[in-house]
Order: sequence, then C-alpha cells, then structure tokens
Amino acid sequence: SAPQLPETPLNGDGHLVAHVHDADGAFWLTGATFDRDSADTSTHEADTEANRERLARLHPGAAAMLSDAFGRGEVQAWAGVRCASHDRRPLVGPCDADAPQGPWLCSALGSRGLSFAVLCAELLAARWHAEPLPLPVALAAALDTQRAGGRAAHRPSHAASQ
Repeated sequence: SAPQLPETPLNGDGHLVAHVHDADGAFWLTGATFDRDSADTSTHEADTEANRERLARLHPGAAAMLSDAFGRGEVQAWAGVRCASHDRRPLVGPCDADAPQGPWLCSALGSRGLSFAVLCAELLAARWHAEPLPLPVALAAALDTQRAGGRAAHRPSHAASQ
C-alpha cells in the first residue's frame, strides 16, 4: 500500500496538518517560520525551504511524500502577522477590568496558537460564566489581560500549504 500522510496533526519543531477539507477539496498545512519584530507579510523562498526542512525533521516520511510538490513549486506560501504579548504569554480576559461586560480577549497566542487555543478558550468561557477554572489560579492569573507586561505586540508568521 502507498504511504499515507498522518491522520492526526503533528506539532513539535513545526507542524503538519494533513487531510484538511474546504470547498476546493483536501489540502495539507505545514510550517511555520517566525520572524520577530517584523510586519513584513511578503512570502520568501527561504521561508518555504525552512518549512520543508522543518517538515523533514518532524516527519521524514511525510516530507518524502510531499517532496515532489515542493520541488515543482506546487505549494502555496502565505505570510501573516501573529499577535503576541511582550511577555509571550496569551492574553485572556476582559479588555477593561473596570468594565467586565465589555469586550473580552482570547489573543496573543503567538506561535503557540495550535497548542494554546483550546485551553485559552476554556479559560475565557469559565471566567466569563463564573465557572471553575480549567487550570490552577496562578496559571490563570499569568494569562490575565490585566497582568503587568501583557501589552499586545504584533509578530509575523510565515507558513506553507498545498
């Protein structure tokens, strides 16, 4: 039988998410580079090659399977700006502590969005509904929007997909 891309997402020094479906069919995602203190959203061949090398370390079999797509230039690269806080921890909670009925944030996940998104969403929902926290109080406080050093900053990201 022909080798298959992994059924579950992989995360380590990079990531691979295969079997993603949209209106145009199935595709895969791998990446990503992370350039601090840059708002450049143009794509760069060096970033695509870095993502290819990262994939080879993360899952050599998948890298071998996708090698032809990279070699023929069939991958689509994109670049964006990631939001990160100055202390590199997510921001979860009300924008204004004096107006808890106002907007709330679940932001600044930086390069760890795939890892932190579910936990931060659970924390936000628990705080919003005054339910038990999904993590210790000290950790919840470390992610609070009102903590010192939590000012949001922008960080760019670059990724490749097919």
